[in-house]
Amino acid sequence: MLKLKLKLKLKKRGFTLWLACVLPVLLVLSACQPIQAPTQLAASGMIPWSQLSTEMKIANAMSGGPMAIARAATILDWPTAEGDDWHVLREGTNRWTCFTDDADFLYPTPAVDPMCLDDVWVEWNDALINGREPVLEAPGIAYMYQGGATVNNDDPFASGPPEGMTVQSGVPHIMLIVPGGLEPTDFAGEMHKGMPFIMFGETAYEHVMVPIVAHTLTAPDPSDRIANAMSAGPMEIAQDATILDWPTEADAGWTTLREGTNGWTCLPDDNVMTPATLTNDPMCLDAVWLEWLTASLEGREPEITRPGIGYMLQGGSIADNEDPSVMTPPEGQAWQIDPPHVMVIYPEPLDVDAWSHDAQSGEPYIMFGGTPFEHLMIPVDPVLVTGTAEAAMAPVTATQSAVAADKSAEQARFVETALALEEAYQQEDVEKVINFYAEDAISYAPGFPSDVGQDAIRGVYQDYFETYELTRDFQLVDVTVNGDFATRTAEWTQILNPRDGSATITEVGRCVLGWQKVEGEWKVIWEIWNTYDDLPSQP
Repeated sequence: MLKLKLKLKLKKRGFTLWLACVLPVLLVLSACQPIQAPTQLAASGMIPWSQLSTEMKIANAMSGGPMAIARAATILDWPTAEGDDWHVLREGTNRWTCFTDDADFLYPTPAVDPMCLDDVWVEWNDALINGREPVLEAPGIAYMYQGGATVNNDDPFASGPPEGMTVQSGVPHIMLIVPGGLEPTDFAGEMHKGMPFIMFGETAYEHVMVPIVAHTLTAPDPSDRIANAMSAGPMEIAQDATILDWPTEADAGWTTLREGTNGWTCLPDDNVMTPATLTNDPMCLDAVWLEWLTASLEGREPEITRPGIGYMLQGGSIADNEDPSVMTPPEGQAWQIDPPHVMVIYPEPLDVDAWSHDAQSGEPYIMFGGTPFEHLMIPVDPVLVTGTAEAAMAPVTATQSAVAADKSAEQARFVETALALEEAYQQEDVEKVINFYAEDAISYAPGFPSDVGQDAIRGVYQDYFETYELTRDFQLVDVTVNGDFATRTAEWTQILNPRDGSATITEVGRCVLGWQKVEGEWKVIWEIWNTYDDLPSQP
């Protein structure tokens, strides 16, 4: 548990906290990137932290990680004086803690750098601040969706950059603690250049930094095999990776589409295989993961001697989360749709009871637990960056930061409401769903007359939920808030299992919902949506 009676001793150690300036990626993102609200609040020194409400500070902290984690996390603000305690802004109900930007901390960093940490990382953070070695007995996962920086990649207690260097800025990333330590060659990517690399290597605080920037949020059609494969990972990895294609016959080998130079391998969607997975799911793998994949195809146990990282930033699907030998779902069961994610494999067995097994929870979960193929799946909201990750490193102006700060708290409230509607939908709770609609809301369903008013829309949902049991992968694509009006755009893949036992339906769709504040609460006033009969990218 987090030690809320923490006493700071940093000044005596001449310590400057490694968490440093975010480079506000807000300025270079596409308007249709996945939203984690709010994306940005005031940078240190631009808007006085003391002038922000508790609600705005909470919104700032929540922007450090996925909404599925942040919405139930404990929220802490930094101590403001020597010997002060952490300021608890909100008690949480899960194993995560989100920290605000350290703007009012004794040793503030230059800009915005909130973060969300699991309990292993909370221990790490507590140990670092108090100058002791952390007790790390399990893998740890942390999110810094706004990015971050460090004064020194090698020394966690450095008071400034090495001679001739400046503060090193970074893009949005996740951070991994590996029990048992790392070898310098495990992840040899260059610091903050868009590839996984080791921070504070060969110290008690070493960990892996894993960028989560994408150069496209939509996988190209599988007919373009190389472009499709490259869409799975960051450009810094994909542009120099070997591109392999899947075997098309039993006992056949890989087909090399392009030789690479960086030790990574990207593969396109497996639609040429029999059987193929349901969705368009390319991947980019390091050497450890390529061994894992090759072993699974050859029917042998993989030889895993060090940690491995794989990217599937377009998401994917699997027949069974627990059994790697199942190639298609058993009769009556649906494909598991996995969101965009990073995969991590460890040389030591995982505690299968310590992790979720639910792919739809939004939290990291274990796949194939207790088998030689077990690994962690870490859902992420990949951030769109045009070009390389270094292109994202543009400074934000005070005016831009002030505008973001002014809007972010309301955006956070709106996004939380929009996600609560989706949660009610996936629970198939008609009354919860209808509570989000205005009395005179209009639903424009494709191919049908409009449904006007709560009663008409209630009837549609009632009939729908009584007819189908659904499994749904939902992605919030865009949010716009303008005063008392807002829109949200989303995409989904859902599997409908008819309750009468007839054939399962796979449905892909998009929807736009218009919202208005009604007596201080966000309500849907109109919705329009469409669907495809099958996944558009399938041949």
